[in-house]
Amino acid sequence: DRERGAEDESDELFYENLTGEIEAKYEGGVERDGRTLARIVLTGELASSFEEEADTSAMEGIEFDENSERSAFEVELSGELLWDVEAGHAAHFLLESEIRFALTGEQSADFDGTSFEAKFEQVFEGKSVIEARFAAGE
Repeated sequence: DRERGAEDESDELFYENLTGEIEAKYEGGVERDGRTLARIVLTGELASSFEEEADTSAMEGIEFDENSERSAFEVELSGELLWDVEAGHAAHFLLESEIRFALTGEQSADFDGTSFEAKFEQVFEGKSVIEARFAAGE
């Protein structure tokens, strides 16, 4: 058994608060390399947001009045799965995603007679592409 760390707890909160849906819709057959493949189109939107206490382990001796972090994750995805019906396996998979992750936080504390307040916001945006091709084994 390994100890549960902050990342494990964040992962759990992420999945507990995950909402949205992914739709898979059969769109007919397409010709590729002389074969007819079933085309399944994927579309969807997913989101998760949660609040937790910020990690302050590096700041020993400080008593925080406010210490929170909020994570918000959004993804829009689209793609397709091409299925070789005759061979009984996937032939090609493509999934493209637009991803946005925002981390905001707020801390306030008194330390040796000095009070401080800090707020932050970090936003990460980008695109993810996953592509795979499959071939029957010998």
